[in-house]
Amino acid sequence: MIQNCFHEKSGDQAQLLPGPGSPPSGATTEAAGYPRLTKEQCATSIIRLEHPFVIAGGRFREQYYWDSFFVVEGLLAANMTYLARTTLLNFMDQIRSYGFIPNGGRKYYLNRSQPPLFTHMLHAYVHNTNDTGVLHGALPLAEKELRWWAENRGITLKSPSDPAVTHFVYHYNVNADGPRPESYAEDWMTAWCNERPPTRDEESRVYSELASGAESGWDYSARWMSDPYNLPEDHIEQMRRVQIREIIPVDLNSILYRCHALIAELYERAVDDESPYAWQHKQRHEFAASLLKTAVLDLHWDEARTGFYDFELDPHDSSSGKVRTGRVRNVWSGATFAPFWSGIWPESVKTSQLRMMEAFAGMRDLLKRYEGPLPATVIKSGQQWDFPNAWPPLQYMAIKALQNIPYNLGTSDTSKFAKIDAPQGQLGVEYNQLPAMDGENITGRELDDMTSSSWRNAMLKELAMRYMTSAFCNWNITGRLRDDEVESIVQGDPHEDAWLNHFPGAMFEKLNAWDVTRSGHGGEYEIQTGFGWTNGVAIWIAHVLGTKLDNPICPVSSPDPNLQSLPRIELVIQS
Repeated sequence: MIQNCFHEKSGDQAQLLPGPGSPPSGATTEAAGYPRLTKEQCATSIIRLEHPFVIAGGRFREQYYWDSFFVVEGLLAANMTYLARTTLLNFMDQIRSYGFIPNGGRKYYLNRSQPPLFTHMLHAYVHNTNDTGVLHGALPLAEKELRWWAENRGITLKSPSDPAVTHFVYHYNVNADGPRPESYAEDWMTAWCNERPPTRDEESRVYSELASGAESGWDYSARWMSDPYNLPEDHIEQMRRVQIREIIPVDLNSILYRCHALIAELYERAVDDESPYAWQHKQRHEFAASLLKTAVLDLHWDEARTGFYDFELDPHDSSSGKVRTGRVRNVWSGATFAPFWSGIWPESVKTSQLRMMEAFAGMRDLLKRYEGPLPATVIKSGQQWDFPNAWPPLQYMAIKALQNIPYNLGTSDTSKFAKIDAPQGQLGVEYNQLPAMDGENITGRELDDMTSSSWRNAMLKELAMRYMTSAFCNWNITGRLRDDEVESIVQGDPHEDAWLNHFPGAMFEKLNAWDVTRSGHGGEYEIQTGFGWTNGVAIWIAHVLGTKLDNPICPVSSPDPNLQSLPRIELVIQS
């Protein structure tokens, strides 16, 4: 039955629109067109897409929304602009059909989205290719997506500093009346495996919170849970504490701020195009961006801790139609650097070198304590978006945040930076309450021992090195690469190498803050390989920072006894 849904051979090529970096017109290679593999009359949950795209890998066999931004960054860095363009074309088709971009390429994702990075992808593509021709069709669709977010995920809040002032901001808020189809059993057990059966309202609340957590991309994390520092060990009990709809995420609002700022830039580039109203649209989005920037600074910035945090709604004023109030949440996460990436700087920080160093002192302390990349949070819950897991998107945001530090504020030497204490509570807990190292710190380096005239550059190099070393060492260990094979991989054609074809190695979806030779773990499913955003961020780092990095060195030994016998491998990065 199943094979009857697929063509044995297909000449029905899905022709692709040409663009920079595309194959020549009339080409018949796989790059020029992909055959339709499914028959029209067969039922499928797949949202059919007309253009090629890069999948994440493993169980994620569809085009996923926020994953694709980091994939596109890698494609553009590798000059694979054709695939970057076709990725955008698929998303444009989805906005045209549904009014928004769903979580992924399945029909059961049509009740939720993911972090809205389409405009970021569009801007990156146009900036890299100068292909302004795509803007005529893309800008109205970017507008349409932003309207969807405003109409379906917007909420009005009172300012905590001035009750007379209100802000229109965004949160993840999916209404679901049943389990997620892709995680049906897990959601059903979360709702029903309790001392008593849930009421219909309680069941719906659980399903809506879980779907909203999936929409965030952070599925799941103590970041979204009530009383996050006192979680039960039982996974199901933890999941019942998810209350993401009552949280205003700092990264979501920073992303949407940047959406408006980037659209304004794109309209400026489109002034000479067919739109006679480009300047008016530009000014409108600049104004929208300024409102969101004010909201992020008012709701999410904690001056005492010199950091950005999520904003938690007051549960006592949740009645329908009431303007909500709330407070800054006491949970550090990698999302704290999203405003800096987006270009939102508090006045006290952008005018003071001391305050700028304090804002990044917590990052420094985490890199000194652990040998791997930055963790998602410092809460060890067993959820996959918590400690010790280190995710590629968060490393990207942190690196971008460091790159955005004004030159004059990042030039003090590292010895001075090392003496700056992180403000009390910046990491949510005191330093001595952070999770302990799991074994000996093998490859971590003391930043205050590094000789650099710029603490910013030292941090930038260290964070990039942690990521590249972790990605490479995990790939090497799973592939069992021999010392004499390294040169052929770096300089030769890997497709002609029998050893690599037999032991290809794996790039993991998440890494480990504890150890550069371990992948991440935990969550609802087994660790996945492939992996789209891991590859994308690695290629982007190599392109942007490769000439400034050292060769990644995998440790001779590891806290994992199964890895003790692995040889020391060095990767030579050639500019």
